[in-house]
Amino acid sequence: MLAETYRFSYHYYVRELRAAISVLEAEDDDFVDPRELSSLIDRLQGKLCRVVAAARKRGEHLLSGQSPCSWVAVQCQMSRTSAADRLCVGEELAHLPRIAQALSSGEIGFQAASVICHLSEQIGEKRAYIEEEDWIGFARRFSACTGSTAGSTRRAGRRSRARSNPSPDLWVRATGGLPSSAGRIPWSSSCITPWTGARCLGATGFARTSASTPRSKA
Repeated sequence: MLAETYRFSYHYYVRELRAAISVLEAEDDDFVDPRELSSLIDRLQGKLCRVVAAARKRGEHLLSGQSPCSWVAVQCQMSRTSAADRLCVGEELAHLPRIAQALSSGEIGFQAASVICHLSEQIGEKRAYIEEEDWIGFARRFSACTGSTAGSTRRAGRRSRARSNPSPDLWVRATGGLPSSAGRIPWSSSCITPWTGARCLGATGFARTSASTPRSKA
């Protein structure tokens, strides 16, 4: 009975969503706010990521003898690379509630959330020590396209090195004169270098400056 209720509710809301999309598509393009439209699309992308991640846990791909990436690629009509990205984001959002909330509320876009989730995947269990607010702050700067991406990534790397070698001078340069909050890692961990971060950001179109070689000094 409960399953039938959920199924009815799902079909009802999907029908309403289709109707709303049809109305929006018919609107004059000159009067549609691109920022708001993009935020709504990104919000649905976040939902899609959670849906395919849940499907992988249920083993939906096993019914057709496919890998999770292949199954998502076929179901969602996208490349395997895009499918892997959606699976990663869906998995990591479950560990990053503040990032999920920021994506849902429009504070950050889907691409920024994807970058954060891929970095979180690299960090693994250390994500519990990450200050998510710092990640959101960096994501806002990246999406603003101010040209400071490389500098912001280098600063994140300095913070990581400062945590492992907490000299006063390094902490001042790494945090802009502000102390870290109760030993939590601000934005990154020691396994994410400026080069690694810049490469991740560049892969999704955020990095506007060259980050093709590691920097020995920040």
